[in-house]
Amino acid sequence: MSRSIGTNRIIVWFIYLLSGIPDSILSSNTTFENEFTNRTFEELSFNNNNNTREGRTFLSELSFLRPTLFNIVRFPNEECLDASNQSGTCYTALECKKLGGNPSSKCARGLGTCCIMSRTCHNSTYNKVVYFKNPSYPLTDSEQNFCDLTINVIDADICQLKIDFLEFQIDPPIEGNCIGDKFTATASGMTPTVTPILCGNNRNQHMYLSLPANQEPRSVSIVFETNAIGDYRFHLKITQIDCRVRQSSLTPNLFSSVSSSVPRESRTIYQKIPYQLTFAAPTGCLQYFTQPIGTIESFNFGHYLNNLDYAICIERQPDTCRVIYSSTDTNFGIESSQTGTMPGVGDQLCANDYLLLVGGSKNGEGITKDRYCGGKLAHSSLETTETPVITKANGPIVIRFHSDQNFGATLKEGFRVKYEQSPTDCAVANTALTDNQLTNPNSFNPPPVVTAMLKSDKSQPIKLASIFEDESRKNNEKYESKQINGYHFNKIRSIRSNGKRLIF
Repeated sequence: MSRSIGTNRIIVWFIYLLSGIPDSILSSNTTFENEFTNRTFEELSFNNNNNTREGRTFLSELSFLRPTLFNIVRFPNEECLDASNQSGTCYTALECKKLGGNPSSKCARGLGTCCIMSRTCHNSTYNKVVYFKNPSYPLTDSEQNFCDLTINVIDADICQLKIDFLEFQIDPPIEGNCIGDKFTATASGMTPTVTPILCGNNRNQHMYLSLPANQEPRSVSIVFETNAIGDYRFHLKITQIDCRVRQSSLTPNLFSSVSSSVPRESRTIYQKIPYQLTFAAPTGCLQYFTQPIGTIESFNFGHYLNNLDYAICIERQPDTCRVIYSSTDTNFGIESSQTGTMPGVGDQLCANDYLLLVGGSKNGEGITKDRYCGGKLAHSSLETTETPVITKANGPIVIRFHSDQNFGATLKEGFRVKYEQSPTDCAVANTALTDNQLTNPNSFNPPPVVTAMLKSDKSQPIKLASIFEDESRKNNEKYESKQINGYHFNKIRSIRSNGKRLIF
């Protein structure tokens, strides 16, 4: 057996000499993790001290019968999904086990495994996606505990953290305040009051934390403080969101910078869009919804909390300008100066606690109001039944909820509101570039790269239709190719870039 292994080692070095693999790959920093069997390299993986999360290099499966001796593969440690739709990070199986993860489905075209990371109390992690659970999950715990998890930010390109509350059941508030059990999330360098203190039932809720850019090292502390009065259970998914623009010679993109070292007419615009399942929220948004139709609700719906003041953002869909908000009288109750369960509308009736729907009215036009409270959601305080509130405007969709420090004895349920975006009576010109804008760049303020394209040499038209075809299909984007005065240009209605959807 030892003689066979020695023969295999000679063969390996012989192949190395023939293949011309750089010395750096087989340097002193490289350690092979497995031996060769059955004249086939099943997986030659190694650790390099200079490796980063950009990717891990390894020699993939190889047979001596194949004409190509080695395939040197690098794949990034990106977010992935397993068969049960749990999120993980793509690693080799060996790396996953070393990191304390659970290998699941294949990723990186079968070269890696989707590694699911789970942690409980008094732990820390550097992983892009991690699940945080109470010690006995899925069962409940009841003992007093200070259960914390430290999220170490993996690099400077991480701008946000998203926390999904898959399960969140701790003691409820007392008169609107989290006196017993409480949840907090605080980033290093962040003022503690930026994110709300939560308690009660927040299952299927979520929140985003924007991370300070100039703080080093960067970390986020997730803490559950529980007493011994009631049972508690929690299961959180925590995702680090990459906001960078990565450069590659493989995937062109509209919003990359153009190098000045080559003639303008021959420049090629490239960018590899980071592959991730979770996208960044607009700055200042504690919650962010990306579907055209959905439901939003207050934290601990049924008994909302004091001292809340946060923004809820909704991704604007192409060609829409109207948002219709509706609720039922059993799903809406915010303290007001209105009598009984009548709807409250306006600054006077909703002076302390309110849901802010900017520009709301019966049809989104005419006299509009912003603040809504009371026992029903309606466009007028004179309505006796709930009626939809409609807003009509272009640009970002932002809702705000505010509650003061005083506890209201009545109308304390909070809100559960359905929203629906609509293209009715919306001008297409507001969401797409017009022909005049394309032929006259001075008539509008286009993105920098658009300006570069319009000033390119007409003898070298830029064919953007083929460039964007793959990305547009992948993201189900609407686009059309058009040639104007020798220029080939895509009228992109919207494109997802740098973790955000840009609309123009």
